[in-house]
Amino acid sequence: MPVQGLPDPEVHLPCMRCEQWFEEHEGRMVEVGSSGLAGAIRAAAGDTKFRFVCAGCETRGERRFAKVIVVLLILIALAWAWGERG
Repeated sequence: MPVQGLPDPEVHLPCMRCEQWFEEHEGRMVEVGSSGLAGAIRAAAGDTKFRFVCAGCETRGERRFAKVIVVLLILIALAWAWGERG
């Protein structure tokens, strides 16, 4: 449940996706991926960044990933069927 009113930065964490404030037990910390040369150097040095993601955004992300996999499987099956036909 997002924090109502003014959040306390010492107690609450902002979700990196929906940008609402939550208590720590309402989500989890995830490692932020690195990109580019500077990110690769930072990752090799062990300097990783962690950001908070609320449970709702995490669930929506998992569902979106599952939906993409299903659509890709259907497209592969259609392409295979089309190739067998001709």
